[in-house]
Amino acid sequence: MSPGVAARDATRRAGTPHRGARPAAFPGRGCALPVAGFPRLGGVRAPRPAVQGVLAALPGLSLMAAGTVHPHSLTEESARLWWTLHVPGMVAFPLVGVALAALYRHRFPRRDDPLAWLVVLASFGYAIFYNALDILSGVGAGWVTSRLPSGAERPDEVRSIFAIGGPLGEIGSWCLLVAAVLVTVDLVRRWGVAGAPAVLLVPGAWAVHVDHIYWPLGALGMGVVGVVTGYLAMVLARREEPVAARATRDSDGTRLSSL
Repeated sequence: MSPGVAARDATRRAGTPHRGARPAAFPGRGCALPVAGFPRLGGVRAPRPAVQGVLAALPGLSLMAAGTVHPHSLTEESARLWWTLHVPGMVAFPLVGVALAALYRHRFPRRDDPLAWLVVLASFGYAIFYNALDILSGVGAGWVTSRLPSGAERPDEVRSIFAIGGPLGEIGSWCLLVAAVLVTVDLVRRWGVAGAPAVLLVPGAWAVHVDHIYWPLGALGMGVVGVVTGYLAMVLARREEPVAARATRDSDGTRLSSL
């Protein structure tokens, strides 16, 4: 027998998967086991914890930056800036909720974890309803006002847009506040001191609830939500790494739901 054939036989006996074999996966998840200690999703290496933290914080921080120049009232002079600020807001506002929901990616949709369900549902409720406020009262009302003749009074149609956009945004901001309270209670209980900064989500979400992203209160509140979400995402990613490393050695498939 040639040395090459003997080497292949030895490799097969050592348990190397044959061609076409499916990689092991976390129970209930569709992602392959991590390699070399890095968690993988769909075979793609996850970013480093610090990068994950920055990505999670970016939507809130970008909205805080927008808030520093957000007009406090919609007028003929501010209309153009009003609606142009809210166009990128259509992306940024929902991503704040997505970043919060992503903290529960290893626990949702498990049937025995109702708190994870509540956080995800509240986060997406915020993303949907608050984005309606952005589109209607931000882009819609601002665009219509910018198209009015110079010196014209605000028509009833613009007031009607605010009349529907405001209540929808109110629902969204309450959803954000509920998500903030649930995340705080959950992660402080699970992580202890490492989860303590989550308590800042609550005053941050409350500031957004009462003052949108107007400077200074609302904008700073959204910035706090962004920074704290980024911190929690970084901590979660760091907690994943040792679990992922163990999963490469364990044949039983380590669960990540305890993170």
